[in-house]
Amino acid sequence: MTQISIQLNGQSQTISAPNLESLIKDFYPTQTSIAIAVNNTVIPKSQWAKQTLANGDHIEVIQAVCGG
Repeated sequence: MTQISIQLNGQSQTISAPNLESLIKDFYPTQTSIAIAVNNTVIPKSQWAKQTLANGDHIEVIQAVCGG
């Protein structure tokens, strides 16, 4: 599989994940309450499997946290 370079929460990563869903399974396997933006566009969870990743993409993963 082809390797690509991305920015994940501001950190450079080299990955082989073909889509956003695979990336999340690799990096956040136990997280369920997250939101994701790719290149400053929020991607609905229903689209994660269809969202392909490209070299240079900037991905931000935001976790919901209870409390105050």
